[in-house]
Amino acid sequence: MKEPLFKRFRAWQLNPFSFGSKSEGRHRCANCGTSFDGDYCPGCGQKYSIGRVDWVAVKEDLFSIVGLTKPSSLIMYLAQVLARPGYLIHDYITGRRQVCSSPVGKLGAVAVGAVLVNNFTKHADTSWTLPFIEQGGLFGKILEWMTSNLDWAILIQTFLLIFPTWLLFRYAPKFPRHTLPQGIYIQVFMSALVLIGMMLSRLCGKWMLVFIPVYYFIAYHQLFGYSLWGTFWRTLLCLGSVFYFFGVVMMVCLRISREFWSVHTTWEILSMFGAFLLLGAAALWLGWWIGKRNASACR
Repeated sequence: MKEPLFKRFRAWQLNPFSFGSKSEGRHRCANCGTSFDGDYCPGCGQKYSIGRVDWVAVKEDLFSIVGLTKPSSLIMYLAQVLARPGYLIHDYITGRRQVCSSPVGKLGAVAVGAVLVNNFTKHADTSWTLPFIEQGGLFGKILEWMTSNLDWAILIQTFLLIFPTWLLFRYAPKFPRHTLPQGIYIQVFMSALVLIGMMLSRLCGKWMLVFIPVYYFIAYHQLFGYSLWGTFWRTLLCLGSVFYFFGVVMMVCLRISREFWSVHTTWEILSMFGAFLLLGAAALWLGWWIGKRNASACR
């Protein structure tokens, strides 16, 4: 009896590709004549099943053109990023490199797609503005660039998640003590999801931006193995910390209002700035401490 679709999808999520030998018996290579066991000729590397052209060969060639059968193809990469993001990240950074090749290169391809979608949909896009912040100066120019290039601004903020993710998921049950270099690759994969979310928001409406935090939750749950609640509050704290610290810096550097600056001394402003930063740092430290305490209790 055939397994239910959900179970087959779940099995594919956990192990999408089989790299074991699929052939039996001894073969003779049609290309160089070498006799061998296994799927590939040790002399020239040709696959055992390649021989005279038939309808099966035609089908395989057509599928290879669109990349439906290759783990390294862009289509398979997008399918994995959308259907098994956390499992894909875990596979890659723990050494299973055949499930995905060059995530940095794939991110570049997705970025090109985001640029094209952005250019074709500019006429339908409403500008993002922050009218309560005074324009002008270096930070005013930075803000203007961010509001007109929201995709790239959010992408830059994605890489600011490396440290909060490393701190809050330091003692994860499934993937403990991941390193900062591994954290860079985690955010490379997540950046592709961010760009996909931005493309969907251009095509379908800004409500599709909810796609981004939802997929962060899904990916972190699959990757680190915390419970749904444990993943939720850690993911929320990760995302919130980046926007919090970024907002504090912008609040001080861009001058919310002239009246605010005219009635406060520089020392008062710096004190408030430091208090906000300490509050955010304390929240991150508390999350790290809870993770360490829970990990110690489970030993």
